[in-house]
Order: sequence, then structure tokens, then C-alpha cells
Amino acid sequence: MKDLEPQIIEELNIKTIEYSQDITALLELGVSANAKKIGPRFGKDAQKVFGALKSSHRQRSRRLPRGHPTRPLSIDGVEGGKVTLAPDEVTVRKAAVKGWSSATAAALRS
Repeated sequence: MKDLEPQIIEELNIKTIEYSQDITALLELGVSANAKKIGPRFGKDAQKVFGALKSSHRQRSRRLPRGHPTRPLSIDGVEGGKVTLAPDEVTVRKAAVKGWSSATAAALRS
């Protein structure tokens, strides 16, 4: 990748490229619930599920891949108990903070 830096810098009209193993400080993280799935499943408690998911998403979403998680997701705070959401009931969004751009790549192996 480093051998392509001059071309990338010229093509994107940027000054530098920074590499990092930990980019959590440069990401805005969000977790959203699929209302079409959550609503029918939880009925009148659906809003409580949305609220609990929203209040606990920052710590949790750092460990989740973008898109749908691959395992069920447990959240606390719904009627004092724990609720488990299926992978298709949750979507994780990761975006660069304002003023930055980001991209990820798998490590190259030979």
C-alpha cells in the first residue's frame, strides 16, 4: 500500500495518508434497530427497546462489524431486564468524524 501513496495523494488531492491500528477516536458509531422487526416483536415495549439500544450503543458498536452483527445482541434496561436482539434486528453504522475520511482494508498476506 505504501508504494501507492504518491498516486493516492495526487488522485485524491490530499496532503498525507495516516495509518492506524486503532481508529475508534476517528469514528462516529451508531446502532439502529430495525423497526419493522422490533415493533411487532415487542409491541408496546418497542420504544423501550429503541431507547435502551440507543443509550448503550457506543461501547457495544466498537466491537461490532459494520452492517448486521453475526451474533445476537443483548441489551439491558428494558423493564429492568435484558433483551436479546437477533442479527437482522440491528444495523451498525461506522463513519469518519467530521473533517476526516476513512477506509479499511484487510491485512495483506503472502
